[in-house]
Amino acid sequence: MANQSKKDDSNQTLSMNFAVLGGIIGAGIGLLTTPGTGKKVIQNINQSETMRAAGNELRRTAQQIITDQLVMTFRETAAGYRLKRDASQGNQQENDDSDRYQELKEENKQLNEHLQRIEEKLDALMESKK
Repeated sequence: MANQSKKDDSNQTLSMNFAVLGGIIGAGIGLLTTPGTGKKVIQNINQSETMRAAGNELRRTAQQIITDQLVMTFRETAAGYRLKRDASQGNQQENDDSDRYQELKEENKQLNEHLQRIEEKLDALMESKK
């Protein structure tokens, strides 16, 4: 029961806050849309030191966010370029390794053939000595 009444109080408070916020927003829109009053309000806002400071802070914050985004984008682009370059160098390295493997394989085959001929000659020499 106590839990239900807390929820009801919370909902009432939330509803009241939305009503007050709606009233303030409505009054502000009404004030700004009135031709004479709207111009005066805008002039007062433009001349207000607090609004200038808030505008400057907002501009600095926006500039910082944009700068951070540009730096992050640049880093990602550079990292992507490095990965692409490393991958192409890796492929080149694999091709070089494959070529070197084939060369070694051919050289090994030639050495085996040469060793086979030497063994045949040694066998023939041993047979002739008997």
